[in-house]
Amino acid sequence: MKYYVFDVCNFDYNDEEGEKRFLNAQNEAEKEYLKIKNHFPDEFNELYQKNNFHDYIIRSLNLVKKTDRTGFDLVVVLACQDKSWEIKYCSVKNYNINLIMEDDYCEFGDYLYGEILKKSNDTFTHEFYVYDFYNIVYVEFEKIVINIIN
Repeated sequence: MKYYVFDVCNFDYNDEEGEKRFLNAQNEAEKEYLKIKNHFPDEFNELYQKNNFHDYIIRSLNLVKKTDRTGFDLVVVLACQDKSWEIKYCSVKNYNINLIMEDDYCEFGDYLYGEILKKSNDTFTHEFYVYDFYNIVYVEFEKIVINIIN
Protein backbone atom coordinates (compact mmCIF):
# COMPACT_ATOMS: atom_id res chain seq x y z
CA MET A 1 0.00 0.00 0.00
CA LYS A 2 1.14 3.49 -0.77
CA TYR A 3 -1.41 5.54 1.21
CA TYR A 4 -3.43 3.13 3.34
CA VAL A 5 -0.41 1.79 5.19
CA PHE A 6 -1.03 -0.26 8.31
CA ASP A 7 -0.07 2.49 10.79
CA VAL A 8 -2.42 4.99 9.14
CA CYS A 9 -5.41 2.64 9.03
CA ASN A 10 -5.03 0.88 12.35
CA PHE A 11 -5.73 3.79 14.70
CA ASP A 12 -7.94 4.43 17.71
CA TYR A 13 -11.07 6.19 16.45
CA ASN A 14 -10.90 8.53 19.46
CA ASP A 15 -7.47 9.74 18.29
CA GLU A 16 -7.94 13.00 16.37
CA GLU A 17 -4.40 12.93 14.94
CA GLY A 18 -4.92 9.34 13.76
CA GLU A 19 -8.16 10.32 12.09
CA LYS A 20 -6.45 13.26 10.35
CA ARG A 21 -3.69 10.97 9.03
CA PHE A 22 -6.31 8.53 7.78
CA LEU A 23 -8.38 11.23 6.06
CA ASN A 24 -5.21 12.61 4.45
CA ALA A 25 -4.34 9.14 3.13
CA GLN A 26 -7.89 8.78 1.82
CA ASN A 27 -7.63 12.13 -0.01
CA GLU A 28 -4.25 11.27 -1.52
CA ALA A 29 -5.46 7.85 -2.72
CA GLU A 30 -8.51 9.52 -4.28
CA LYS A 31 -6.30 12.06 -6.11
CA GLU A 32 -4.20 9.24 -7.57
CA TYR A 33 -7.31 7.40 -8.69
CA LEU A 34 -8.76 10.47 -10.39
CA LYS A 35 -5.61 10.71 -12.52
CA ILE A 36 -6.14 7.21 -13.96
CA LYS A 37 -9.90 6.69 -13.86
CA ASN A 38 -10.23 7.25 -17.63
CA HIS A 39 -8.59 3.81 -18.08
CA PHE A 40 -11.58 2.08 -16.45
CA PRO A 41 -15.21 1.63 -17.50
CA ASP A 42 -17.68 4.34 -16.43
CA GLU A 43 -19.76 1.78 -14.52
CA PHE A 44 -16.70 0.79 -12.49
CA ASN A 45 -15.75 4.42 -11.77
CA GLU A 46 -19.27 5.24 -10.67
CA LEU A 47 -19.37 2.30 -8.29
CA TYR A 48 -15.83 2.73 -6.95
CA GLN A 49 -16.13 6.47 -6.37
CA LYS A 50 -19.26 6.13 -4.21
CA ASN A 51 -17.26 4.86 -1.24
CA ASN A 52 -14.34 2.85 -2.64
CA PHE A 53 -16.16 -0.45 -1.95
CA HIS A 54 -15.90 0.12 1.82
CA ASP A 55 -17.89 -2.55 3.68
CA TYR A 56 -18.91 -4.31 0.47
CA ILE A 57 -19.02 -8.09 0.77
CA ILE A 58 -16.62 -10.14 -1.31
CA ARG A 59 -18.66 -13.14 -2.43
CA SER A 60 -15.82 -14.74 -4.36
CA LEU A 61 -12.34 -14.32 -5.78
CA ASN A 62 -11.47 -16.61 -8.68
CA LEU A 63 -8.32 -16.80 -10.73
CA VAL A 64 -9.48 -17.89 -14.19
CA LYS A 65 -7.23 -19.17 -16.96
CA LYS A 66 -7.95 -17.42 -20.27
CA THR A 67 -9.39 -19.66 -22.95
CA ASP A 68 -6.61 -18.69 -25.34
CA ARG A 69 -4.04 -19.74 -22.70
CA THR A 70 -2.34 -16.35 -22.70
CA GLY A 71 -2.66 -15.80 -18.97
CA PHE A 72 -5.17 -15.31 -16.21
CA ASP A 73 -7.96 -12.99 -15.16
CA LEU A 74 -9.06 -12.39 -11.59
CA VAL A 75 -12.84 -12.35 -11.19
CA VAL A 76 -14.21 -10.79 -8.01
CA VAL A 77 -17.89 -10.77 -7.11
CA LEU A 78 -18.81 -7.89 -4.78
CA ALA A 79 -22.17 -7.30 -3.13
CA CYS A 80 -23.74 -4.39 -1.30
CA GLN A 81 -27.24 -4.68 0.07
CA ASP A 82 -29.28 -6.39 -2.66
CA LYS A 83 -26.92 -5.63 -5.58
CA SER A 84 -23.97 -7.63 -6.92
CA TRP A 85 -21.23 -6.94 -9.46
CA GLU A 86 -18.65 -9.07 -11.20
CA ILE A 87 -15.35 -7.26 -11.60
CA LYS A 88 -12.82 -8.86 -13.91
CA TYR A 89 -9.19 -7.80 -13.64
CA CYS A 90 -7.91 -8.77 -17.08
CA SER A 91 -4.42 -10.02 -17.95
CA VAL A 92 -3.19 -10.45 -14.40
CA LYS A 93 0.56 -9.89 -14.10
CA ASN A 94 0.88 -10.54 -10.37
CA TYR A 95 -1.58 -11.68 -7.71
CA ASN A 96 -1.15 -12.21 -4.00
CA ILE A 97 -3.50 -12.85 -1.14
CA ASN A 98 -2.38 -12.80 2.46
CA LEU A 99 -4.87 -14.11 5.02
CA ILE A 100 -4.03 -14.56 8.66
CA MET A 101 -6.30 -17.18 10.16
CA GLU A 102 -6.54 -16.28 13.84
CA ASP A 103 -8.22 -19.11 15.70
CA ASP A 104 -8.66 -20.88 12.33
CA TYR A 105 -11.03 -18.18 11.10
CA CYS A 106 -11.01 -15.04 8.98
CA GLU A 107 -14.15 -13.12 8.00
CA PHE A 108 -12.95 -12.96 4.43
CA GLY A 109 -15.93 -11.18 2.93
CA ASP A 110 -15.58 -7.67 4.33
CA TYR A 111 -13.77 -5.21 2.00
CA LEU A 112 -12.29 -2.43 4.11
CA TYR A 113 -10.06 0.03 2.25
CA GLY A 114 -7.99 -0.13 -0.88
CA GLU A 115 -6.20 1.83 -3.53
CA ILE A 116 -5.95 1.57 -7.29
CA LEU A 117 -2.71 2.90 -8.71
CA LYS A 118 -0.86 3.06 -12.01
CA LYS A 119 2.22 0.83 -12.07
CA SER A 120 3.35 1.41 -15.68
CA ASN A 121 1.90 2.60 -18.99
CA ASP A 122 -0.28 -0.49 -19.37
CA THR A 123 -0.41 -1.97 -15.87
CA PHE A 124 -2.41 -0.99 -12.78
CA THR A 125 -2.59 -2.31 -9.24
CA HIS A 126 -5.49 -2.77 -6.86
CA GLU A 127 -4.54 -3.58 -3.29
CA PHE A 128 -7.11 -3.82 -0.51
CA TYR A 129 -7.61 -4.88 3.07
CA VAL A 130 -10.08 -7.62 3.87
CA TYR A 131 -11.76 -7.91 7.30
CA ASP A 132 -8.92 -6.26 9.21
CA PHE A 133 -5.65 -4.60 8.42
CA TYR A 134 -3.65 -7.84 8.45
CA ASN A 135 -5.39 -9.48 5.46
CA ILE A 136 -4.48 -8.07 2.05
CA VAL A 137 -5.33 -8.82 -1.57
CA TYR A 138 -3.03 -7.47 -4.30
CA VAL A 139 -3.49 -7.69 -8.06
CA GLU A 140 -1.60 -6.20 -11.03
CA PHE A 141 -3.67 -6.08 -14.20
CA GLU A 142 -4.10 -4.39 -17.58
CA LYS A 143 -7.82 -3.73 -17.77
CA ILE A 144 -11.08 -3.93 -15.79
CA VAL A 145 -14.40 -5.23 -17.05
CA ILE A 146 -17.51 -4.91 -14.87
CA ASN A 147 -20.87 -6.65 -15.12
CA ILE A 148 -23.93 -6.10 -12.99
CA ILE A 149 -25.22 -9.42 -11.68
CA ASN A 150 -28.41 -8.01 -10.12
